[in-house]
Amino acid sequence: MRLFVSGGCKNGKSSFAEAWAASGVKPGQPLYYLATMLPKDDEDHERVQRHRRQRADLRFQTVEIPGNILRVLQSCDRQGHFLLDSTTALLENAMFLADGSVDLQAGESLSADLRQLLTQLDQITFVSDYLGSDAFFYDPLVEEFRQSLAKIDRMLAQSCDVVVEICAGQPIIHKGRDLFVQASAPSLTPGAR
Repeated sequence: MRLFVSGGCKNGKSSFAEAWAASGVKPGQPLYYLATMLPKDDEDHERVQRHRRQRADLRFQTVEIPGNILRVLQSCDRQGHFLLDSTTALLENAMFLADGSVDLQAGESLSADLRQLLTQLDQITFVSDYLGSDAFFYDPLVEEFRQSLAKIDRMLAQSCDVVVEICAGQPIIHKGRDLFVQASAPSLTPGAR
């Protein structure tokens, strides 16, 4: 099953996605956490360590993959269960390069890579951030990023079996309600990350 999870910042998307992925793993099946964030400061490094501690008991094999996401097809068992957290970080890494340049085609390239990933993997959960309701006007570069992420999110929502929005820690099912219920979807507790 393919699941797309979106929602606002610190609404519990990652906790929900981790619980979902871990609950859907069959005995002996690998469980991969595709970590896409490139930490840039001490706060980012602490966040990464906190997330690792919080998922320590869920038996994820963490794969640090801040770019070139298709490499997982060579390095991981395709029969595994994958959690990609997050498409937002992948786009940021691809669009805003270390040398200070900006790749305005990054969204199209990433979208193509994610489509290919969808054709190769049967069990994958995608996490993305909803970036759309906090301002009326955005800098043109920020707007380009937002629009690119929105296109990726729409493609994933259309392609995935189940689409869930996390709002105030609670799942809102937008697509695939029957599959969601059949899978004995995990519940969230208030205050989950």
